[in-house]
Amino acid sequence: MQTGGIYYGQNAVSKNMIVADRRKLLNGNSFRLGVSGSGKSFSAKEEIVSIALSTNDDILILDPESEFGFLVEALGGEIIRISAASNTHLNALDMDKAY
Repeated sequence: MQTGGIYYGQNAVSKNMIVADRRKLLNGNSFRLGVSGSGKSFSAKEEIVSIALSTNDDILILDPESEFGFLVEALGGEIIRISAASNTHLNALDMDKAY
């Protein structure tokens, strides 16, 4: 359990809480795997809310199914639609060095 972290769940064996500050980890990346209906989107939304309410971190969501829009709006975020037909484009080679 890391001080200042967010709650991720409970260890099935020890019953201890799983609390982590991913910014303090060597690699803070994550992914979710599971069958349909197993709670992947629910847990992602729960984590997004926890991070948004407890940090000043930037949160970037790639949402091809448009299922996070209501949450982004509720948290005061901005939805940017990127497609071949939109006026908004992303140049992955034009990155800010400070980011």
